[in-house]
Amino acid sequence: MHFSLCLLILAVSNSLAQAPAEPEYVYVYMPYNFNRGPKQPSCDTKEEPYCDELRSAAETIAYWEKEIERIKNDPKLDVDKKALKLADIERDLRNTFGYRGTIYYRDKQYTRAIVDFDKALTGDYKGLEKFRTVRGDACFLLNRYNDALEDYNTAIEGNPNLWRAYYGRGNVYYKHGDFDTAFENYDRAVFLNRRASEAYYARALIYIRRGDEFSARDNGFLATEAYNAALDDLEFVLEIKGRAIETCKMLARVHEALGHEVEAEKFLKRVEEMTPKPKTEN
Repeated sequence: MHFSLCLLILAVSNSLAQAPAEPEYVYVYMPYNFNRGPKQPSCDTKEEPYCDELRSAAETIAYWEKEIERIKNDPKLDVDKKALKLADIERDLRNTFGYRGTIYYRDKQYTRAIVDFDKALTGDYKGLEKFRTVRGDACFLLNRYNDALEDYNTAIEGNPNLWRAYYGRGNVYYKHGDFDTAFENYDRAVFLNRRASEAYYARALIYIRRGDEFSARDNGFLATEAYNAALDDLEFVLEIKGRAIETCKMLARVHEALGHEVEAEKFLKRVEEMTPKPKTEN
């Protein structure tokens, strides 16, 4: 086996569990000029409000809170009309907290994100399961795996078509070493979103584990079958340009396991080409 390839295999063998997928943006009505684009906040995050997105969200939250107080104290509204208006505005307020939580999440401020998601998910939060999923992602990245699992389960119960919730739940089971249950969740995520590169990649890693286990038991037929399934998933991931370097590393690893020396060397070379070169001093 090529020495460099051995080093690559060692490097990736302990990093199989994936980080949650990038959160999707949810449309929120803003009475202010709000930039709804999915860009990463690029301004200084030490002071708040620290960029246009968060400033707009903060202003909108303040707006809805004032509206709630105004309606509560409006003597012209009867009880029923007041209840209807408050329900609508409180839902908008929760939605805005969830949106700001997503911005914090994208800026890797997971604890602050969770605080806002907690406010978004109080009371009746049906239809806001995406925020529950991203809250699970934040908990996962803070190593709060039980909380993350609870969030994913709740999100799936409310909306069984959220591929990211299945993907996230698969990551929790993967962390716990329950690879069969993780596989079932990744498989469901792929079924719901045929271009979910993260789920394909994670499923491929479990195929590789299965191939290794069968190979250790001298069951060449099942090992080959598992490795070929991993190749299918990894090649598709590479096709849709997800996780390019990591995918090429794993493709080199699988081809090596199948005895495809030429293919393994080809992907190893691609990894070397894609790896940033250290800057040299003049």
